[in-house]
Formats: sequence, C-alpha cells, structure tokens
Amino acid sequence: MEGNLTIEKLPQEVTLKILRYLTPKETHGLIGNLQSFEPSKTTKVLIELSFRRLYSGKTLIYSTSEGDKISHRGITDVSLKFREFLDAIEYPDYQQKELAQFRLVRPQTLDFKFNRSANDYTIFVADLYKFASMVDSLETSRGSNVSQYFKCVHQLELHINGNSILIETPSSIVVSILKTLISIASKKNPLKDRFKVLSIICTDIGDYFITQWFQVFGRFANLESLDLSDNMIRSARFNPEEDWIKCATWPPRLKSLFLDKNMITKLTKELIISFPTSLETLSISKNSLVVVGYSDEFFELGKGLPNLKYLNLSDNRGLKFVNPEIFDGHCKLEVLNLKGCYMDRDNLEELRKISLKNEFRLISD
Repeated sequence: MEGNLTIEKLPQEVTLKILRYLTPKETHGLIGNLQSFEPSKTTKVLIELSFRRLYSGKTLIYSTSEGDKISHRGITDVSLKFREFLDAIEYPDYQQKELAQFRLVRPQTLDFKFNRSANDYTIFVADLYKFASMVDSLETSRGSNVSQYFKCVHQLELHINGNSILIETPSSIVVSILKTLISIASKKNPLKDRFKVLSIICTDIGDYFITQWFQVFGRFANLESLDLSDNMIRSARFNPEEDWIKCATWPPRLKSLFLDKNMITKLTKELIISFPTSLETLSISKNSLVVVGYSDEFFELGKGLPNLKYLNLSDNRGLKFVNPEIFDGHCKLEVLNLKGCYMDRDNLEELRKISLKNEFRLISD
C-alpha cells in the first residue's frame, strides 16, 4: 500500500533508540537472523544499526590465551580480542565486515582486560607491551588511525590480572605491567584523563620501585575506582626508602580504593590524610592490621575522609583494637566491616555503642 512506513524511512536515531531496548544477546541474535535473510536495503540498514547499538555502549577488549575464560564483570555490550581490536582500528581496509563496522562507531566506554594465563604468560606480556606502545604512539602520531579512533572515546577502563597467587612471576611480567602503568600515566598521554577505572591485581609489583610508581596515580584526574589488591604492598618498617605512603599521590576524584590482600600493618593518620576527600569506599581487607587509631596514630575519620561511607577492615586476623573515638565528629560512615577479625570483646562492645550513636552499620562475627 502506498505510504507504508518502512524501517529505512525512520530516522536512524529513532531506530537506534528502539534497538537499545534489546539486550546485547538479543541484538546479536537479531543480527544473526537478519544475515540469514535475502539481502535487501532494509536488512542492510538494520544490520548496520544493530552493530552501532552494540559498539556504541561498553566494549570489552580482552587479552587471554586460547581456552582461558575471561571474566565479564558488569554490563558489556560486545567483546573483542585485543589483537582483533588493533587490526580493526589500525587498518582502514580491514576486510572483516563486523570489525569494519566497529571502526566506524565510538563506544561510550572501552574496557581493556589483560589476564595472565597460568599456562603461558608470553601472550600476556606481549599484549601489554603492544598496549603500552599504542598509548605511547598517541603522543607522537596524532594523525594516525589509532589516534583518530581514540579522539571520540569517552571513558576508559583498564584491568590487569597477573595471577601470581599460585604460580611464579617472571621479572618480564613485572616490567611489562610497570611499563604499561608509566605509559598511561605519562603527562603527555591524551587518554589519561579519560580513565575511570584502573585495576592492577595479583602481581609482585610491591617488591619493585614501589615509591616510584605510587607517585603516578595523582595524574589520573578523573579516575573513580582504583584496585591495587594482592600486589605485595607492605607497610615500611625500617627502611624509609620503602615508605610508599610518603610518596603516594592519589586521583583527586577517587571514590573507591581497594588495597585488599596485601601486607599493610598500619592504618596511620598519615595514610588517612593522604587519601582524597572524595573517597567513599576504602577496603583494606585481608591485610596484617593489628590496631587502628591507637595513641599517636589517632585520627578523626570524619575530618580526614569526610565522604567515606564504607570502611572494610574484614579478615585482618591479627586486628584486636579499633579506637571508637575515630568515628566521632562529622563522620558519614554507613558501614564498618570487621567480619573475620578477632576483636577484643570490650572493644567490640564500644564500637557497637558508637555505631548506634552515629547510625552506621557494624558487621562483625
């Protein structure tokens, strides 16, 4: 019938808005069905718009060995292997249709995940070096295909997992991780202000140049979440040259900081006041804390961290005492987690009283 409305006559913005009601899995299914139809102008338009719906959201770029599973934490619209991603943005004549579509669309968020395989660490190291080299090239090759692609990417996330728990860590892994950190934190790197999430976990980097690399985090102006769990980070005991607390700089807008599974023995006043006041979540679980806020290490949490809502000190098996007075004053704390700590009973009772007074939840055994 004359005047019938067909999909290609709709404004593309309207069609995209409709497609965004589909989940990534449903969108992939739609693309598969459309590709099985007889080619037509309508199917071509719908396939292109479906790819735009996928690639304009959150895209996971991952590096892992064949057979290893990658963790998809949170909502991800689409995923690509790291080397496929490089091919898609470096070579404008790349033939694979799907990746050609990828190159034409800019995602809201690019999430890079580098997971070391237990069987073969060489791919992990090689891909980290490629990533660092790609970032370094943005400083010098502003007209390149890679540079042009990243100009319109709004947010970045980087997750590095060294998987050092059960297997030995060759020095080449540590070097590749630190090289990557230095590259993305470079003052000339145009991407550093777009990082929202940075996670470096399960490595031995705490044993190498710790006072140097702890100085770079303050360069990430818009970073909101930083995870440095399980990295052999220790409290300095005798050698002041190992005191990373005196050297550390922190992202000014940081909201969540995770230092779990390290070997931190003291939560000092110096450390608390070094954190940005924007911090809402502080997690120092599974460390080696013994006392918090005692004697000359006393601090007022509300003054040092006025926006802190969640303090996680759980599973510090040696933790015996937390000074209740640190929670006095203007403290916005909502949850204090002491589960798995062998606390003194009298001290725990005092903490329960202060939690009722200041209206925060105390989690304990």
